[in-house]
Amino acid sequence: MTALNLSQQSPGRHATRLVGEPRLFVLDGGALAAGEQPDGMILQKLALLTESEDAQVVIRGISEGTRQRLDALTRTWRARPQLAPPGDEGTLGRLLARAGVQPQEVFCVLGDGSEPPPAGSAAFFVGQGAPPVGAVALRVPGPRGTDTLLALYGTALIQEKAGLAFRATSLGQAPPASAPFDPGLLQGLIKSLGRPTSAPPPAPPAQGLEAQRLNALAQGCWAKIQSHILPNGAIVASPAKGEQPGQPNYWFVWQRDAGQTLLGMIEWARTAPFGLPVKTLEAAIASYVGFLTRSQASGDLGVSRYTVDGQPVRGYGNPQLDGPAISALALTRLSDPRPVYPQIRAYLEYLLTSEGSGPCYDAWEFVYGRVLNALLLKRKAFRSGARLAYLLNEEKEMRRYRDEAARLETEIDGFRVPTRGYLLSSKDAAEPFLETISRLDVATLGAVLTAWDANDDFLNLTHPAVMGTVLALEDAFAPLYTVNRAWHAAGHTGMGWGRFPEDANDGVGSTGGNPWPLVTLWAAQYCYLLETKLAAGGPFPITDQRQADYLNRVTGQEAASVGGQVPKLLLSDVLSALRRRGDAYVQFVLAHQPPDGSLTEQVNRESGQPQGARDLTWALAELLKTLALRG
Repeated sequence: MTALNLSQQSPGRHATRLVGEPRLFVLDGGALAAGEQPDGMILQKLALLTESEDAQVVIRGISEGTRQRLDALTRTWRARPQLAPPGDEGTLGRLLARAGVQPQEVFCVLGDGSEPPPAGSAAFFVGQGAPPVGAVALRVPGPRGTDTLLALYGTALIQEKAGLAFRATSLGQAPPASAPFDPGLLQGLIKSLGRPTSAPPPAPPAQGLEAQRLNALAQGCWAKIQSHILPNGAIVASPAKGEQPGQPNYWFVWQRDAGQTLLGMIEWARTAPFGLPVKTLEAAIASYVGFLTRSQASGDLGVSRYTVDGQPVRGYGNPQLDGPAISALALTRLSDPRPVYPQIRAYLEYLLTSEGSGPCYDAWEFVYGRVLNALLLKRKAFRSGARLAYLLNEEKEMRRYRDEAARLETEIDGFRVPTRGYLLSSKDAAEPFLETISRLDVATLGAVLTAWDANDDFLNLTHPAVMGTVLALEDAFAPLYTVNRAWHAAGHTGMGWGRFPEDANDGVGSTGGNPWPLVTLWAAQYCYLLETKLAAGGPFPITDQRQADYLNRVTGQEAASVGGQVPKLLLSDVLSALRRRGDAYVQFVLAHQPPDGSLTEQVNRESGQPQGARDLTWALAELLKTLALRG
């Protein structure tokens, strides 16, 4: 495989030109401002889109006060927006002619339903009532709808370019200089934000979670995971090799995916849930540890993935620092980690280097910057590594690892932003546009849950920022997917979670994000672990409204409030409600997957059919982890 020279690239920035994408944004005043004050987030997104996509902006139908404010706010733009003169705005068609663009190169956000957009343009309506012919009405009106629309569109553009770079790297090639614009990106916006025009299709029934069925599921999961462990110890991400059109190529070993699977196997070998064969598990653990040890010889400890013969895949997506952190953390949790301390030390020492402690790609190989998911996992790895170093009388290393864990806690605290109410997933993104979106990501919760330690109080399950993140994720995904609306209309709780609200990845392209079974299972795991924590520790003080809101949502009662604690009489209600809520998430996953126990990467947001890579190893491991947690 040809290695790409990372020094010749700008990590996280995408230079690929999408030929045929919209080059003119036309906005009505009502789409930009409520009153006379333009929305600053909309302007920020437009400024970044004009710069990165070499586009123009025309704003029409604004008052003199708004015009003056816009003029002051846009003076620093590289390409300043054109403000259509009052009373001489002409038709949309005339505006296009002046700009010298074709209708298919126009992106309209209309607040007035009186004039139809040019045929062939991408037109969205954020006003009240019926949209003009040819425009799609959004379910979120006014400037907030415009801001959400632009967040989805700008993210989809970056994801499309990231996907091109990822696929090129898989082939040992550089990202393409140009590629055709996929109109499906615009359809993804409609799926995410379009006003529903009909009732959702009926949801499949919620299936029972009887012991016999769960035992069969667990056995089936383990059988599939075993089949993904190659003779040399490699744990492939999926059997999908990209052999069929529209099929992704996941015939690689991701450090993160395999590390999460290794963590699961180590726990299952210790507890033997559902009667899983301990000797077979131990052999599989030893096999992958051998693969990992051999792969370390390449020296590229921060690569996101290896080929199945252990060669690092260099180029786009590196470094991805959750991988080495999970590898180190998993090795420390072996029944006897002493023989592999040199390998653990190699990972931890790498994570102390400038590259290992610097910016990286997020869990989805999309955002490049300071990533909370990686920071949380690195803290756990250093904390666990310090304990092991202490037991081995490696005092110098113990102190260094302990100090680094403390330093990471300080850095992580910077991702707690009170005005957001949830933990930000990233900071200082290389693509400035990604600083303007929600930065709400389920990978943050995934890192909190990974190798959960009941004795670790840092950002634990009842922390207000963690509970606020869970609330925000539920609020974001509940209305986003048609399958969720159908699930709730059928009277079920739970839902399908995606990776982040602006996600456009469909498994191959960028036509609209979907629920992911593996992250939906994190929602269930959170409920089961919180149930365990409260059952062991009893009521806890409620110091923040987010804690009260979460407990009241779970129980369906208004019993929790700031300044008190969960009443002892209510505790049993909370525990049973958490169990039911976790079960509902598991039932959503099982209801939208093949009956043979397979798990796909995604679930189609509209039809509920399995989608993306088949039998994703990470998803299978998360299902088995979830069932074992449930007991």
